[in-house]
Amino acid sequence: MKKKIFPLLLAGCTLMVACTETWDDYYNSSSTLKSTDVETEILDCTVTEFFETHDEYNKFFGYLNDVGLAETELASGQEFTLWAVTDSALATTRAGEGEPVDTALMRYHINYLSVTKDQLTDGKRLKTLNGTYIQITRNDTALFANDIKVTHSYRLNNGMVYEIEQMMEPRVNLYEYIKNLPDNYSIFRDSMMHRSHMVYDTARSTPTGVDSTGNITYDWVEVEYNPLFDTALINSEYLQFTCFLPDDEVMKDCFEKLNETYQGIGRPFNEHAQDPTNADYTGYDYLFPKDLTMAVDWIQRAVIYEGQLDPEVTQIPDIYSKFGKQWKNIDRSGLPVQVVEGAARFDEDSDTPYKKLSNGRVYKVKNLKIPNNVVMSRLKQFAYHIYYLNAGQQDTLISLKNVDSWRKATDAVVVSPVVAAGYPSDAWPYPYTYFDENADGQPIYTLIDVRGNEEPGEFSFAFTPLTPTAMKIEGAVAEYKIPAGEYTLCMGFRSTDSCTGDVLFGTAEPDENGNLQIDPVEKDIILKSGYRLVRGGIDFTASTPWNFDRSGTGGQEKYQQSNGRKWDSDGGTVGTVEVEGDPGTMQSVRIKVRYASGNKRIQIYHWCLKPTENNY
Repeated sequence: MKKKIFPLLLAGCTLMVACTETWDDYYNSSSTLKSTDVETEILDCTVTEFFETHDEYNKFFGYLNDVGLAETELASGQEFTLWAVTDSALATTRAGEGEPVDTALMRYHINYLSVTKDQLTDGKRLKTLNGTYIQITRNDTALFANDIKVTHSYRLNNGMVYEIEQMMEPRVNLYEYIKNLPDNYSIFRDSMMHRSHMVYDTARSTPTGVDSTGNITYDWVEVEYNPLFDTALINSEYLQFTCFLPDDEVMKDCFEKLNETYQGIGRPFNEHAQDPTNADYTGYDYLFPKDLTMAVDWIQRAVIYEGQLDPEVTQIPDIYSKFGKQWKNIDRSGLPVQVVEGAARFDEDSDTPYKKLSNGRVYKVKNLKIPNNVVMSRLKQFAYHIYYLNAGQQDTLISLKNVDSWRKATDAVVVSPVVAAGYPSDAWPYPYTYFDENADGQPIYTLIDVRGNEEPGEFSFAFTPLTPTAMKIEGAVAEYKIPAGEYTLCMGFRSTDSCTGDVLFGTAEPDENGNLQIDPVEKDIILKSGYRLVRGGIDFTASTPWNFDRSGTGGQEKYQQSNGRKWDSDGGTVGTVEVEGDPGTMQSVRIKVRYASGNKRIQIYHWCLKPTENNY
């Protein structure tokens, strides 16, 4: 006989009486409790007996029998919680017998232990016989399991049965979800799985004895391991994660943008990029295999976050992944950078913009970009390349005010690696560094020496950064365009006989054909926002930090001088500059060094631009 039970909302002694009667009725199976959301019936029978006497669940119980769970698990004497569906609901939601039913699906509808309705609190997660979890949610009027409404419940002698409106789709954890992604996600999927390998798990393995050397022997259990698990255990059912998932088209577009960036900053052409038989094949003319490895590694570490992030997270300008990688949703101009689908449904069968997993959720990525501050640790070049401009180039790529003369000059100091195996070496990779040489073929400090006249007015030397050249001939250099964004500008000078001065910076305003325009009055290129003072009153005569490139970060221990000083550092920090333009565009810039006081001589050694965290 069925007895319906509904909780009574009474106060004081009335509530105490009601509770006493309720427990009496529970043990006698003769009363009914009421709930505002789910009706509960208390029955004096086992779970198996329940299904044998309730014909409305015949198909569901048939599924349990078909996969062997009825005669194994349900007959074991354990307590269970089951999530059952009526025949009429199955006929509607599963197209009769059209959808396959397997052991994994049915085990997902069973939990060990008897979980009563009052224990089903909002946010509770219940472990299924599969080892994955069901997510409980509830509001003032309804109870849900994996977002499927619970319509009825039964308290039995050895468990609970909850009636739900349709079968639940088994949720998997993030790692299993990535592992089983379809082929349109193959780049991300396969690169992630390539890291995985099987390892022995001592904790789960059974000791079987001791070998002749005294070491314990085991009946080994192998588990799948991925180095990413050291930071983000995405195969755990106990932790929660959010993943921003790019498909192959998004990944390829990301690689194309990376290719364009490298082309713009002067990366050499990969002559084997389109040859699948060659080890340097990438399919992108300016990318080498190491570049794709870098890009994929950053993506894998940038798209995984701790916890279940809500769609509103896409409106936060900067967030940081579980691996500490910066993800910029919105730049400082309010423009989107990385784009995550945070509004539309994840797919046709979803009521949310994310895919729900047993240990988190997944959003789709619509646009992806490797940040400039990852692609470029720095852009650095030496001023002496200005010497190799031809007359036509000089008219636009440098601007002189009250200058008597300028020339290429050298310092007596030799840049002599004490460990490197000679010159040239990987210390001077093309095309970023080419030093001049002395008579013995050793690299030496080479600079542009600018001398001012005694005429009143501004004495300055302004130049457009140039790409380097191994050819020491006029016209062999070209303009060095810089990706738009924020940078830290560093510079180096030869301190001897130099002056105190200012450093200014500006972004060019080219014509419609992309050519630099000359202001006929200023005799300098036209700038978007004019020159901006970055730092004034710099004492270029100081050996620290302005003398050559011995100060700042980036110095290489491997190539330090015999006196212990490291060369190839960033140089002295001038300040923060903005290369104006839309994100991803390549811009012409201008650096001006202006005399302030002292000896009218400026000796420029190098410039260096380091992308800031804001540079995407």
